[in-house]
Amino acid sequence: HHLMSREGASRCLAAAMLRGPDGEPAGSLCLLFEKPSTPFTEAQASILRQLARMGDDILAGVEAARSRDEKISSLEMVGQMSGIGHWRVDRDVNQQHWSDAIYSLYGLDKSEIVPNLDRSWRFVDEAGRQELKALMNKAFETGEGYFTTLTLKNKSGEIRRVQTRAMTEKDEGGEVTALYGVFQDMTEQDRLLVTARNNE
Repeated sequence: HHLMSREGASRCLAAAMLRGPDGEPAGSLCLLFEKPSTPFTEAQASILRQLARMGDDILAGVEAARSRDEKISSLEMVGQMSGIGHWRVDRDVNQQHWSDAIYSLYGLDKSEIVPNLDRSWRFVDEAGRQELKALMNKAFETGEGYFTTLTLKNKSGEIRRVQTRAMTEKDEGGEVTALYGVFQDMTEQDRLLVTARNNE
């Protein structure tokens, strides 16, 4: 190691391999000693291996975050092209995540609102609000997703017909911790269908 070759630099090194999520070598965790030490004991080696496994977990977390960010970016692009937006709500906090297409559907700018359930309810008509609350409560209790069609009124007063599909996210114990899903604006498709039927 280059740190051991300089005058006055460390002279002893102990290392353990770091591996990525695919099991391939991704680097090493090294301990450098300024002076020669007594032989490295098995107990010390075990601690070094444990630290390396912690490093493996950190690398796996970084890779998972990168993969998640790529998927979110892809979803954003799909949403912009198709009018499909995605959302997420955690069970223990009254807070949601909306994609750009959801903000657009509601006629909002990101700077105008911090998404949560209470704010999203105001865009849904009364019947749809009660139905959606019941579906979400059932999903959290049973772990079953849902699909339904809603009528929304956005900030500008425009009426939008929306299909929404949701799935559940569970922890290791099988408890539902979050719901996530998509909204698809069907307003134009419905309008075109009505026009086609009238022209028959």
